[in-house]
Amino acid sequence: MLTKIGALPTVDNGSGAKVKPKTDVVIQSLTVGEPTTAPAPATSGPTASPDAG
Repeated sequence: MLTKIGALPTVDNGSGAKVKPKTDVVIQSLTVGEPTTAPAPATSGPTASPDAG
């Protein structure tokens, strides 16, 4: 997602630097958490625990 935001065309920000996006960027959702070294596991749904029953 950051690659897409970084590739947006920019315009002068009023101080001479072309860093302001031509169109507004709206973030619909943002998840913040501790960084991990391993990718998040892909789950297809809840799993039964061994002691359930």
